[in-house]
Amino acid sequence: MAVKHLEKQVHQEEKVYDITSIIQILEAFNSQVQEGAALPSGNGIVHFCEHIVRELGQVQTPRDSVLIKTFKEDVAKVFQYLTEICESNSDIQEDIVTGCLKVLYSLIISPREPYEAVSVVLQFFDNSHIPRAVNWLLNNYEHSSDVALTRGFKVLCKWLQIIDFSTNLHIWIIEILNGLREKEKYDLLIDLSLEVIEPLFKRLVLPIYLPKVAPVVQRILTSIRHTPVVFHKIIGGVPGVLNILRQEKFLLWHQRIIQDLVDTFAALILTFPGYDSLYRDTELALAAFSTSPNFRMILDVPAWHAEITRNGINARVGLVNLGNTCYMNSVLQALVMTKQFSREILLSESKTPLLLKIQQLLALLLHSSRPELTPRAVLHATRPPGFLPGYQQDSSEFLGHLLETLHEQEGQMRPKPLDEDVTMSEAAACLPPKSNNSLIQKTFGGKIAITYECINCGEKSTNTDTFRDISLSFPDEKTEMTQNYSVQDLLDYYCSSEKLDGANQYFCEKCKRLCDGVRSIDITQAPQNLILTLKHFKYDQKYHVRAKLMHKVFHDESVALKVFTEDGYQQPATVKYILYAAVVHSGFSMDSGHYYTYAADQSCWYKFNDSFVNKCSVEDLHNLAPPNTPYILFYRMENPPEGAAACIAPEDTLPRLEELPGHLKEFIIKDNVSYCDEVKLEAQKRKSSMNVPRVPKNQRDSDDEPPPNNCGGNAISSYNGYII
Repeated sequence: MAVKHLEKQVHQEEKVYDITSIIQILEAFNSQVQEGAALPSGNGIVHFCEHIVRELGQVQTPRDSVLIKTFKEDVAKVFQYLTEICESNSDIQEDIVTGCLKVLYSLIISPREPYEAVSVVLQFFDNSHIPRAVNWLLNNYEHSSDVALTRGFKVLCKWLQIIDFSTNLHIWIIEILNGLREKEKYDLLIDLSLEVIEPLFKRLVLPIYLPKVAPVVQRILTSIRHTPVVFHKIIGGVPGVLNILRQEKFLLWHQRIIQDLVDTFAALILTFPGYDSLYRDTELALAAFSTSPNFRMILDVPAWHAEITRNGINARVGLVNLGNTCYMNSVLQALVMTKQFSREILLSESKTPLLLKIQQLLALLLHSSRPELTPRAVLHATRPPGFLPGYQQDSSEFLGHLLETLHEQEGQMRPKPLDEDVTMSEAAACLPPKSNNSLIQKTFGGKIAITYECINCGEKSTNTDTFRDISLSFPDEKTEMTQNYSVQDLLDYYCSSEKLDGANQYFCEKCKRLCDGVRSIDITQAPQNLILTLKHFKYDQKYHVRAKLMHKVFHDESVALKVFTEDGYQQPATVKYILYAAVVHSGFSMDSGHYYTYAADQSCWYKFNDSFVNKCSVEDLHNLAPPNTPYILFYRMENPPEGAAACIAPEDTLPRLEELPGHLKEFIIKDNVSYCDEVKLEAQKRKSSMNVPRVPKNQRDSDDEPPPNNCGGNAISSYNGYII
C-alpha cells in the first residue's frame, strides 16, 4: 500500500477507526519503509503522524476491565511505532514531536473532548524537557488563551482520574500550575484549582491513583497558599481521607507520599488560622500522624536557618501593599537595587530621621530572612503632602519627594557654630561643604545648561541648574498612538533645539520684548545614575483627567549622553549608561492601575510585584505592551567620560552583611533570630494542638487567641513581615 494512500485513508471522515485500525495503518507504513518504498517529504511524514494522533484521540477507551489491559498494550504499540518514525527521521524529529503536541493541545481545548488514549503523546518529552514545552505552550502557541487553557487543563486532570496512558501526565499538570504561577496568573490559577481539586482529592483513597494524583493535589494546595479558599473546599473530606491512608496497604508502599500530604494539611492549618470549628476534625485525624520537623517547608515557607531562607517563595524580599501603596513599593525596590544608593545610605553616618528608617529598610531588603516586609513606618515618613491614604498616586512624584527630603534633611543636620563670638572664618571651618554634595546629589545629581538665543538680535543667555531626573516627552502628542520610540530617541529629542515662537515666544532682555527664539539644553555634568521619566500622561482638557499615552517604547539596555563643558569650547564627551531597573505602570490612567518593578543584580533580573518577587529576564521587560508601559527607567554609568571629570564609579555589588556598620548588622541579626523564633513557636503550637485536647473557646486565655486571618494589610500575604 502506498504511503499517500495511507494518508488518504487516515483523512477519511466517514470511517471511525478503532485502535486496531490505527495499528494496521502504522504497520503498513513500517512495511513500506522496510521495503524501500519512496517516502513522502519531511512535511508529509509530519502530516501523517499528526493525523495518527488526531485519530487516536477519537478512539474510545473500553470500560470493561478485561479489555482495558489489552487496550493499554495497543496504545503503547501505537506510541512505539510513532517513536520509531521519529528515530528513523532524526532530521525532522523535532518537527514531528512539535506537530504531535500541537494536535494534542488543539484536541484538548476543543469543545469536543478527545479520549484519554491520546495522552500517550506526552511521553515524547523527557521529564526534564516538560517545563520548556509548557513554557512554549503558554507563551507562543496561538490558542493559549485563558479559556483554552482552562478547558485543556480540566481535560488533563480528568484523564488523570480515569486511566493514565501517559507515565508523566501528572508532571505536565504540575508544570502548567508552575507556569501559571510564574506568570502571576493568580486569578486563573485559583479558578482552575477550584474546578479540579475535589474530584482529584477523592481519588487519593484509591491505591492505583495515589502516586500520581497526590503530587498534583499537593501542588495545587501549595500554589494557592495566599488564600484558604481552595484548601477549604476539600477540608470536609480531609479527615476521612487521612483515616483511610492510615491503613497498612497504603503506608507500606506510599509512606513518603502520605507524609507529604500530612505535612501540607498541617502547614495550611497553621497558615490560615482562625477557623477552629472547621479544622477540628482534621486536627484530630492529623494527631494520628507525626509531622516532619520542618513541615512548614512543604509550603515553601522559609526555613529556620537564615542560609536557606526564601527558597521557593520569593527570589528576594518583597514589600506588602498597604492599600494602593504600589507607587512606593516599586520605587523602593528600584532604589535598593541601585548599588551606589544602597552603599551611600547603608554606610552613611548621618542620623536624620528619614535616613535611619530608609537605612533599616534597605538593610532588611538585602539581608532579611523574611519573605516580605511591611513598610508602614517608612510610608508614614515618606508620604508626600496631598497623597491621601488608600488612593493611587504617582510613583515619579513620590520618588522626587523622597530624594528631595533625604537631601534636605542631610543639609539640615550640618553642625552650626555654638558661640556667637565665633568668627566667620572659624564658622566656615566648622561647616562641611554645601548641601549639593549630599549623598543624593553624588548618586543621582547632574547639571544642565539651558541657553536661549534671540532670533531678532542674536543675544544669548544661559542658565545652569542641577537635576536628579530627566522627564522625557514624546515628540508629537498628535501622532498615532501606535508610534514606536526608543528611549534613546526620546533622550535625543530632549537635548535637541526647540523653536520658541507663537504662544511660546520668550522675553529677550536686550530687545525688551517677546521675541522668537531657540532654546537648547546641554548636559554639563553627567550623573552617576541616570533616572529617566517617560511622560506617558497628559492632561485631557475635555474630560479634565490625566489620560495616558499608549506609545510603544523600546527600553534600550544602553543609552548615551553627550556631555559638554560649561564653557562650551571643547567637543562633547559621550557617556554611556546601562539599564538596571524600570518602574512599570499597568493601566489606562494615572489615577488607577498598578506599579511594579523590573530590576537587575549583576546579570540576574527580578520582577518586584509588591509581596511577590520572581526571577525573570530582560526580555520580559522588552515584551511589555500597552497598557503596561515603562514609566521610570534607571541607568548606571558604564565608564567615566574620557577627558572629563567624573565621580568615583560605584562598586558593582550590593553591600554584603559583613560590610555594614555594627548597629545595622546587629539590627538584622536580631530580627532574623526573632523571625526564626516566630516560626519555631508556630510549629510548637501546632504540634501541641495535635496532642492536647482542645479547650472550649470560651475557656481560653485571650493571649492564646490566634490573630485574625490576613491581619494588617495584604490579603495575598499569609503572614505579616517586619514592620519598618
